[in-house]
Amino acid sequence: MIKTTTTKCSIKLAAAISLALAAGTVGAASTSFGDTKVTLGGYIKADIANTNNGVAAQGNQMFVRQDAAGATSAGDSTWDMTAAESRIWIKTDTNGLKTHIEGDFDIHSSSSNEFVSNSRYFRLRHAYLSNGAWLAGQTWSTFMDLSHLSELLDFGQHASTLFVRQNQVRYTMPMGDSSLMLAIENSSTLASGGGSTQVGSRPDLIARYNMKGDWGNASIGLLSTDQYNAATQQSDGGIAFSLTAKIKTGGKNDVRLQYNGGTLGRYMGIATYASFDGTKSVDSMGYSAAYRHWLSDKTRMNIMVSHTEADDVGAELGVKDADTLHINYLWDVAPKTRLGVELNKTDVTASSGATTDVQRIQFSARRIF
Repeated sequence: MIKTTTTKCSIKLAAAISLALAAGTVGAASTSFGDTKVTLGGYIKADIANTNNGVAAQGNQMFVRQDAAGATSAGDSTWDMTAAESRIWIKTDTNGLKTHIEGDFDIHSSSSNEFVSNSRYFRLRHAYLSNGAWLAGQTWSTFMDLSHLSELLDFGQHASTLFVRQNQVRYTMPMGDSSLMLAIENSSTLASGGGSTQVGSRPDLIARYNMKGDWGNASIGLLSTDQYNAATQQSDGGIAFSLTAKIKTGGKNDVRLQYNGGTLGRYMGIATYASFDGTKSVDSMGYSAAYRHWLSDKTRMNIMVSHTEADDVGAELGVKDADTLHINYLWDVAPKTRLGVELNKTDVTASSGATTDVQRIQFSARRIF
């Protein structure tokens, strides 16, 4: 009986997906099994990028600030092609108890190779359950306001981006058009020199207040962390904050602003700066501004500038400060199908004082299903 029921469920889900694809409909395919609604979705994204000054990412790995710090003007430009950002997710909803599990192919990993099949490791992005105000599992950090992310092809690559997914327990308290989010989250210390060691003293404590109105939305985030170094067995507390806003400027156009400061460590810039230097916490800061302008119902442009720096030059992972500029043109050629081209300029000052100027052009095609 169990085998028969399982087979029927599998056939039902497969049929729902097949019908959606055959009909040419766009969007996630869903079906129900008793009281449980199951939804399948994701996207395929293909990227081609050319980067100058000898920044050669390994295994189709997109570069980050540490790579740019090691670039040289004597180096040739490099081509990089990848579909690693592609992802798939499954969601369920059983009388308000929801789950979400999602994976992609680890665009920032160098563990793959290009010898034969350009193999990639499938990795976990999100895995959480939620019920009303409560959420438990792995997803974007509560410290991170997703609306600060401009519509960039080079995903998560502006210098001051807050960009962390991790395990957490979160409570969200509605307050009219606003909300207060409280969370305990997995803690990890990014030590100077690139060493990462799990913090055992306590989890990170995060609070975020969100506001929204006809003008747009804004948030204030606070982070309390206790950095720890296993080698020296020393720890030091740290505090960080983040201010973000997305402001409507007429039509579908908007401005997105962000300012971060404090013991940000791995939370900012995809591990650009350390959070602990042997005996003490390290402070860093960053800010960004982005503008999105719709040229038509199907085309738009985005421009974003971003800057970061750290207080203690000796504590960074080879980076003293960084600036990025992104400009792109995006075209929705069909429902849920986007083509785009983006220019990225990254200026990095290494801890040695050496400066590097890297330019990058990226072409992208994405289809959401």
